[in-house]
Amino acid sequence: PVNMFNLANAVVNFGGAADTIDISAGFGATVATSAIPALVVSGNSGGVAFEQVHISGNTNVEINTVTGGSDAADSVTITSGANAHANANITIDTGVGADTIEVDGPLMVGAGGAISLTSGGSISVNNTITAGLAVTLTALTGSISDGNGAIVNVATGLLVAQAATGVANAIDLDTTITSLI
Repeated sequence: PVNMFNLANAVVNFGGAADTIDISAGFGATVATSAIPALVVSGNSGGVAFEQVHISGNTNVEINTVTGGSDAADSVTITSGANAHANANITIDTGVGADTIEVDGPLMVGAGGAISLTSGGSISVNNTITAGLAVTLTALTGSISDGNGAIVNVATGLLVAQAATGVANAIDLDTTITSLI
């Protein structure tokens, strides 16, 4: 495993296609950092497992399933991300295609932070995304759906949401927001 701690820009790219990525709350990868909260990125790229990446205290985190590899049907699952990882801004981009982003656990950044999720396919928000500044959700060919019923899906100052045209119930979310674009 590798740590990416206290960087201006922590960029994680994958070398293969058809990436299956999991993001979960955890701690640093070394003995010296084992008590420091982090987001842990794990999974496989093109069917080949990659080293876990532990991300903490960064200004900008970018997880991109296309740059450095090729594009195919990618799957990103956010199992949890509400620990004190101290990453200010998080961007996840799967490129184009039949991709999915599943927010199964809470994902949070601080008061001045932003979260941006872009899927070539759909985004399913089954828990709560919280960002003090803004949340941007983009589903290029699919919908942005509420998978948890009555629980708030997005809590932020500004929500920008864009789903594919012609898709029934293209955007279905429960929100606590200041501004909607």
